[in-house]
Amino acid sequence: MAIVRYVFIACLFACLATSAFASPSNAGSPDSVAKHWTELRDHPIDYSRFEERRKELAKENGPKATGVLALGFANRVELGSYPVIEDPKLKAALEAYVAKLIPPGITPPHIEVIVVDDLGIRFSLATVAPGQDDALELLTERLSSDYYVQSTEGAGLIVSLGTLHATKTPDELNFLLAHEISHILLDHFRSEEREKTFRQIASLGLVAAAVAGRQGSNGSARTAVAATLGAVVASHLLERQWDRDQEREADEMGSELLVEFGHYSPDGAYHALTEIDGEEKRQAKALDELCGPEDAGTRILETLIGVKQQHGRDPNNPACAVRKDLFADLFKNHPTAADRLANLKAYQAKVYPDAQGRDVTVFIDSHGRPVDNFVAFASPDGDANRLAEAYEGLDDVRDHNLTAARAIVHKLGDCRAKETLAPVLMLGTAVALADGKRAAAIKCLKRATEVAQFYPEAFQLLAQMYEDDKRWADAADLIQNWQIRAGYAPEFYPRLIADLRQAGKKDDMQSALDSCRQVSDANLVAACEAAAVPQPPASPGDAATPGASHGI
Repeated sequence: MAIVRYVFIACLFACLATSAFASPSNAGSPDSVAKHWTELRDHPIDYSRFEERRKELAKENGPKATGVLALGFANRVELGSYPVIEDPKLKAALEAYVAKLIPPGITPPHIEVIVVDDLGIRFSLATVAPGQDDALELLTERLSSDYYVQSTEGAGLIVSLGTLHATKTPDELNFLLAHEISHILLDHFRSEEREKTFRQIASLGLVAAAVAGRQGSNGSARTAVAATLGAVVASHLLERQWDRDQEREADEMGSELLVEFGHYSPDGAYHALTEIDGEEKRQAKALDELCGPEDAGTRILETLIGVKQQHGRDPNNPACAVRKDLFADLFKNHPTAADRLANLKAYQAKVYPDAQGRDVTVFIDSHGRPVDNFVAFASPDGDANRLAEAYEGLDDVRDHNLTAARAIVHKLGDCRAKETLAPVLMLGTAVALADGKRAAAIKCLKRATEVAQFYPEAFQLLAQMYEDDKRWADAADLIQNWQIRAGYAPEFYPRLIADLRQAGKKDDMQSALDSCRQVSDANLVAACEAAAVPQPPASPGDAATPGASHGI
């Protein structure tokens, strides 16, 4: 009975807490006479703070850092992502949308649009061999939302490639942009506490990237996925940085910019929030599966009865610590997408009743044909669209839809020598392997290791194929290049030494062994010493994979 009573008390506390957090503020409600943008026009904000923040960020993180989040994405190269997409046509089209949404009489700070390839997370995980951490791979897919636009305290708009590829109408995309523009125009970053929280969360993305750079490059599927999870969770916490009033204000003013200046349909805002609602529910379920539930009732129950509840499949994952540490600060006063949608519908119906029922527009290409996503509309031949199509093809391969994947390979080009996008080359590799064309797959992979962007997965798979074919010298050369690209990571030494020994390059092997002996990690040195000694023949049924035996 005591346990039942505690459960009842916990549930009561949870309900009271929920109702307290859900109480909306009356300030700035739809009953106000003035619209948000007219209030801002008549009482302008000093935007010089944005320039100050930009200077601070440049001093801390380098002149190319628009915001800590942008820097976090830029440092996620080690996770297999192509971080910042330079597609002039795509950016110009986005900047035109942004300019159209700015009300007259308001001079905003310089807003920089940055397109990032968050789809790269899915690509990174798609290269994990079947059977390796399948559960974590599936979980990360569910956490890895491609649907968001985020603003930074340096007046940057971070737009993911996934968002641009997923949005089907200009109305929907422009509401996402208008919402974030409203955060900037209203200077919600002026709260020092919010700035501190923002920086704290964004720094988690940098930490995750650093972990991946040091450890993920060794090809360990679990390490790579864990590092990815840290960046993903940090990204989603950033989406919840604003409190209830700030989100309501940005939704309402964003809808004003959408309807009054963009002349789009309110349905675009409704669809965007419906998509976000679905994402929130999927992400919460995925995190509960990994970490265990993080609701108020569970926490109070633990406090009252002193018994830890079930905490998921991998409660010690760094992502769970991130979620737990910041949960109370960020989620207790953040409205759900469902709450935001209900509020926005009421606001729109009162302020813009004449816009209700306005037709939703579609993207139309230069030939007058409808296009189903913004990337293909704005820059059909640009890198962003080719990247998005390559990821779509990789998903087709994973789903065993080889006919569709082959069609995309044919369209993008079959591992052309001038190809500069590693995901396109990796798609060619995947299709070639599925078709049993090993030589063609190796050709594609080799090219993928030569492009400017560093994709550890390409090195990992090609080194394994070289070793399987007993091309030890080629494998050793590749691993040395891999080591250089990864920043001379010492964990590569055992595998390099083993391949040099197999290739009969004794002097090179000795040089690598001497270098390894300079490392302070005794276990790593022992692995290097073991790799220099010929191994006994593998027993029947053993997996003879040099890389795997040396942990790389």
